[in-house]
Amino acid sequence: MGTRAGARVLSGQGWPETDPQGVAAAIVPAVTVTVGAGVAVTSDAAPGGVVGRTGFAAGAEARAGDLVVVADAASGGLVSFHIENGIRVEVDRVGLAEGLGIAGPSALALASTTGAGGRTWAVLAAEGTGSLTVMELTDRGHLRPATQILDTAATRFAGVDDLSVEIAKGQVFVTATGDEGASRFALLPDGRLVHLDSGNGKVKAGAPDAAGLGRSLDGTGDAGRDVLKGGAKDDILVAGMGRDVLKGGAGDDILAAGTEGGARGARMFGGSGADTFVLVPRDKGRLVVADFEAGTDRLDLSGVAGLMDPDQLHVKSRAWGALIKTDGMVARIRGDDGRLHADDLFPDDGLGTPLGVPLPTAEDGLF
Repeated sequence: MGTRAGARVLSGQGWPETDPQGVAAAIVPAVTVTVGAGVAVTSDAAPGGVVGRTGFAAGAEARAGDLVVVADAASGGLVSFHIENGIRVEVDRVGLAEGLGIAGPSALALASTTGAGGRTWAVLAAEGTGSLTVMELTDRGHLRPATQILDTAATRFAGVDDLSVEIAKGQVFVTATGDEGASRFALLPDGRLVHLDSGNGKVKAGAPDAAGLGRSLDGTGDAGRDVLKGGAKDDILVAGMGRDVLKGGAGDDILAAGTEGGARGARMFGGSGADTFVLVPRDKGRLVVADFEAGTDRLDLSGVAGLMDPDQLHVKSRAWGALIKTDGMVARIRGDDGRLHADDLFPDDGLGTPLGVPLPTAEDGLF
């Protein structure tokens, strides 16, 4: 692989205190996790912290070399580099200039998820904006924004200065800790963060008890009408482009509507247990929650950008449950006991989730 035209090169064996554009000075902590068969995410010591680094083992990929991701305070985002014979060659950067609102990067973690071929994600915390941003790191080193969320009264990551990632039974969990407390999230196979719990004190970092974890099934990229079934434990089920049916079964499951363009909705059955239904705007079709249990199950609408309060939703009570409408989304919530009201869907005088932020896309022509 040769150096591309206009590429910026950082030479030398170690990262200096600062390079001429200040990138090395912004290096922040990363974690060590496994990416997949023969491919590992490792850590690389550097002044002022640790660089998140992906090493492609020989034969594991059709490409050679290493990738390094750093947080750049100057551009308010991430920069990726390819390592060629000990020389660091810039591949991509996504930050303020590309329409991503980040100020004061404070922690960085790398993680991988199974499903859809397995994908690598960079999770960036920024204390200046009280935000968590997830970007996909492709095997060629390109960065693709997937999710950005802001701290709210329901979460505790406004002053985040530490991120930890743990993988158990194919499920990925991210804990953000700072002066205000800690928040824990499940990282879905498509890069979305689903809020699990928060506290003013220490929230137990990492995965829940592995013995209680079930399957992680991802329908992303499949246009067929699939049925994804969980089991007796805590499962994560993500719909694809077809009119997928998600069946959680027993356990505290996460059932998520697909986010791909052209997705045609999903029908979700939580089953028993305290289930989380993740709803998002849809190009076509409706979302159906078939068995919502008030006081036990919950809705996650953090994928609806800019939604801050249940009062922004149009909730119509029906004999069978409730109909929710907002820009780009129609969802039927069928109650286990029939009729549902807004207070049944959102019992804590709020959404109970972080605030989703609209992200720049390739269609915007920004990257």
